[in-house]
Amino acid sequence: MAQRQKKSSRKPRKPEWLIPFFAVFFLLMVGANFADGYSYAWLFGSNTADNTFETPELTVDVDESNDGSTYGTWTPQNIAWGSTVDKYARFTNSGDASVVIRASYAQYWTLTEGTDVTRLNNYYDTGSGWANVATPDWNAGGFADTSLWTDGGDGWFYYRAVLAPGQSTPDVLEGVAFTTPAPAGYQDAEYSLAFAVEACQVSANNPNENQQAVWLNFTKTYTAGGGTLTWSNSAP
Repeated sequence: MAQRQKKSSRKPRKPEWLIPFFAVFFLLMVGANFADGYSYAWLFGSNTADNTFETPELTVDVDESNDGSTYGTWTPQNIAWGSTVDKYARFTNSGDASVVIRASYAQYWTLTEGTDVTRLNNYYDTGSGWANVATPDWNAGGFADTSLWTDGGDGWFYYRAVLAPGQSTPDVLEGVAFTTPAPAGYQDAEYSLAFAVEACQVSANNPNENQQAVWLNFTKTYTAGGGTLTWSNSAP
């Protein structure tokens, strides 16, 4: 009878290199956190700030009146041929900053017949020449007053002072005179006298900066002396 061979009861050995590997890994972890006796934490955060810069409001109004005392708007009136209709006009700085201004005007007639609209100029043929149908009654402080206004030769009149917030120019207009009798074709036409005004801010910075800004906007510049502005076509 054949002798049975004994089965070995020896267990397989684990690789010997695993023990030192785990030991080193553990030591590295411990060393990273406790080698100098401290533990560390890194905190991250964020914040935002919204910085708003407001520019001053620049508003200059064509300030009109029927009587020269109450300003705001002008109530349209019927044309009185052969007489003068009261119409006062000035320019008011209703904004937040001091400004320099320039102003202009235009006058024309509109004839409406059904759906047809015709623009008529302000001149008519008297038979011996041309004359105004309507003539603005400019105030003494109007555009012809060279101590207050400079004719820029470009359709604009330049005010010769800085206009502070709340300030107004003197009246430039007091009324409009109409010829008589009514010229042919104008009896049923509507007259318009339109003003425009533009402004450029004046700051407390270097005066040359103001002149540069005005030049960029008006293609004019000025020099200041004694509270009066002298306008010119030369670049600053």
